[in-house]
Amino acid sequence: MFNYFPAKEDLFFDRGAEAEEHLAAVVRDRAPGTCPVEAVREDLLSDLRENHPMLGLQPGAIAFWQMTSEPPPSSDGLPRPVGPLRAWRSRLPADLS
Repeated sequence: MFNYFPAKEDLFFDRGAEAEEHLAAVVRDRAPGTCPVEAVREDLLSDLRENHPMLGLQPGAIAFWQMTSEPPPSSDGLPRPVGPLRAWRSRLPADLS
């Protein structure tokens, strides 16, 4: 497994860099006079119409997002990091600016 994925989280978040680059391109390549929020909104609406897989709205998506956003219980009582999803969320505003 680790020959293909550097960490086990990468099994779930292997397309994170692609998603980040897509959002950056939407903002960077928007039409003159279009605000960044409107460009991202239009892109999202287009993806919703096409049921794009990167949106994570397929059957079973709720279980996936719960599993990846909630920390697993710790046997030693110490808090566990929730992983790349929170890190990605915290980097996103800076990446898009």
